[in-house]
Amino acid sequence: MFATRYKLLSSLIIFMFLFTVFPAQAIAAPDGITVEKAITIVKTAFEVPDAYSKFTSGTRSEGDKKFIYLNWESPENNGRFEAQVDGKNGEIVSMYRWDKADEQASKLPVISRDRAVKIAQELLKKAVPGKAGYLRLIQDSQVVPISGYGSTLNLRFLRYQDNIPVENDTASVDINMATGQVSSYYLNWSDIDLPASKAKITAEKAGQVFSSEKMLELQYLLRRTYSPEKTQPPKLVYTLNHRSNGMIDANNGQPVILDYGYGIFASKEAVGGMGAANDQAAALTPEEIEEISKLENMMSQSEADLTVRKLAE
Repeated sequence: MFATRYKLLSSLIIFMFLFTVFPAQAIAAPDGITVEKAITIVKTAFEVPDAYSKFTSGTRSEGDKKFIYLNWESPENNGRFEAQVDGKNGEIVSMYRWDKADEQASKLPVISRDRAVKIAQELLKKAVPGKAGYLRLIQDSQVVPISGYGSTLNLRFLRYQDNIPVENDTASVDINMATGQVSSYYLNWSDIDLPASKAKITAEKAGQVFSSEKMLELQYLLRRTYSPEKTQPPKLVYTLNHRSNGMIDANNGQPVILDYGYGIFASKEAVGGMGAANDQAAALTPEEIEEISKLENMMSQSEADLTVRKLAE
């Protein structure tokens, strides 16, 4: 019995010794990112003011992923800097900066939009060097603010794989146009294997499926504006009306019906934006339709299908 107690006591002493000499951070997986390493990564990409001397950190798990949170604050609550680092590969996936002095300074822009784009691109190369080359700027209609309220320009980037846009994989960068500093940044990236970019179904075949599924329907469209001078006559149009939203599987040629909650990024924004929000296109009610005279030169549905197929080629 004495020997058994001795062995148990010896094992307990050895166990306590191991955890005293080797803390949890030291015995982590060799490819893991420690808090110290995360701090170095963030301070290499960003300038954290020395005045933000109050520092805290934490971790968050999401499935098999681990994220390290870093937070610097001013003891006087005059500003803070936050960043989130991927605990596996060391990529910076988000940051936020706030300084009270920026709110009191002039908010008129002093840098150009082109300069802001370059600042954002340089940031992406530092934050996610392995992904920056796949991100392309989304050309939208946002202009540089010139009013005294709000001097932040939001720039968005969309992921492309083999020149094919990857919906929902984006990066967003906010630039303070009065100081040229990055005020916030966020990356949304799907770490999954994508299908081969070589489609088995041609665009012509997809156009035939589009037509056979009768995805187009006639609809009266009224352009509502708040200015009488900009009033436009109603139009009779062919509009997309199908549960697939016109999406056709490039491998089997079948319409793709997405499950609820499956998000789609509006890729047409990457071409030229979605226009002004004040001018809204709305379908007419039956009562409004009765007041509209019959429009001439109506295109047949087959002609509309043909137009869609030509656009897809």
